[in-house]
Amino acid sequence: KVQEISQYNVLLGQLFAEAVLKGLQDINIRTNQVDIIGSHGQTIYHQPLPSSLHHHNITSTFQIADPSVIAVTCGVTTVGDFRVADMAAGGQGAPLVPYLDQLLAK
Repeated sequence: KVQEISQYNVLLGQLFAEAVLKGLQDINIRTNQVDIIGSHGQTIYHQPLPSSLHHHNITSTFQIADPSVIAVTCGVTTVGDFRVADMAAGGQGAPLVPYLDQLLAK
């Protein structure tokens, strides 16, 4: 149901924010010492190969755990939608993989 997906979107944002705050507390870092939070979210659907929809070839991906909820709860600018941005640019929705590969190849 769309209502449940919407509710889980907010709930996961809250849970991710709580995890950030707990993690920062565990390592004695205050939120005012954090410049930015990056949240991939939780992928609930991923279709990197195009399929036809109303005569358009569509790739799509859908993540929940709203970064706005994380930002407001933590008081820290939060960025997200990495997969969506990568796919909009023609990628497969795994934008951090090439960076990790580069780090591991060093």
